Amino acid sequence: MSLPKVKLVILVGGPSKGTRFRPLSMDTPKPLFPVSDKPLVWHHVSASCASLNGKADLREILLIGFYDGKNPEWSKFISNVEAEFKVPVRYLQEEGRTGTGGGIIRFRNEIQSGSPDYFYVEHCDVVCSFPLADLLQSHQSSGKDITILGKRVPSDQAHRYGCIVVHPESHEVIHYAEKPETFISDIINCGVYLFSTTSFFDLVEKVRQNSKREPGSDPNSFQLEQDLFMPVSHNKAINCFLSQEFWIQLKSAGMVIKCHEHFMRVNAEKLKLAKSGFQVQGNVMVDPTAKIDPSAKLGPNVSIGAGVVIGPGVRISNSIVLDNSEIKERSCILYSVVGWKCTIGKWARLEGVPDFSAQGDDKSNGITILGNGVTVANETVIRASIVLPHKELSGSYADQILL
Repeated sequence: MSLPKVKLVILVGGPSKGTRFRPLSMDTPKPLFPVSDKPLVWHHVSASCASLNGKADLREILLIGFYDGKNPEWSKFISNVEAEFKVPVRYLQEEGRTGTGGGIIRFRNEIQSGSPDYFYVEHCDVVCSFPLADLLQSHQSSGKDITILGKRVPSDQAHRYGCIVVHPESHEVIHYAEKPETFISDIINCGVYLFSTTSFFDLVEKVRQNSKREPGSDPNSFQLEQDLFMPVSHNKAINCFLSQEFWIQLKSAGMVIKCHEHFMRVNAEKLKLAKSGFQVQGNVMVDPTAKIDPSAKLGPNVSIGAGVVIGPGVRISNSIVLDNSEIKERSCILYSVVGWKCTIGKWARLEGVPDFSAQGDDKSNGITILGNGVTVANETVIRASIVLPHKELSGSYADQILL
């Protein structure tokens, strides 16, 4: 029996949508920001390919967004992914922001070419196990046109997301609301979908014909959640597959450490884990070109980029240190992201709040984040602060955004 033919669409967004990810997105597109030594969107591809292996025939991966497709970072990423996973990859550039479904509609011919039976859609700002094979099995069993990956969350958090009312036995979606003001369900939309290719575009056409657009609105704009899921949820067209596994939405730069911890755990065998030469605790990744003093202690959940220099007695845990930064002797870095080409002075301390994700409203200042080229003076303390690129910090700061 032949495997079903599928494609994978990853919505990567564009620069105007990445403001909450600053300062990390000021020097590289958010989807290509390195988390656990790999671009963020690489983790989507890796998990998706692993899940579909032997379960479906993945014909192509399409990255849809409005970043400049001529940026060499994209071509380099695509070449590397094609070589590693042996799957064709294309970047399809939108003219601007057209909603979560606008690009899919515009590039329908590219999606439909080769006649795939189904296609997946993943939002680039969600991190999870991407159980695509389970999603496929649930979708086929349901006989529906659409399957949404869902997850239960605490009731007081559900209003931040799209909420799904699901029939307890059939898993049929009977109501959908995007960020409702009142509580309707503790099952949320995880931003991962599976569509039956032919019926999806038929549904879209029917919905667009019946919808009333506001005067002056962009005719090319289309939101999957509001313009499709909400109206068709009453027509028994949507199935929901409930996940019990890790899921997080990468809304802000401060959530990077949480995602980093997850990737370090699930990809331990694939990543360049440090083995010797200095003190290691837990999962630690170090680029071969980094120079680390034997008395330094790293871990758990630490990633050290290319060309980094770490001096004697340095302590780093639950942090990311990006390429070509220098961490001088006896400094301490906890729950922080150190940007490219930063210098951390002797006996300095960078510190974030370990339970930052529970502070309320997912604020990014739960951890300390240094942009590109920041210099921190000797014997200073930077706590729970965000520092924009090329700043020279001569004093101590706490709970600040330093422009």
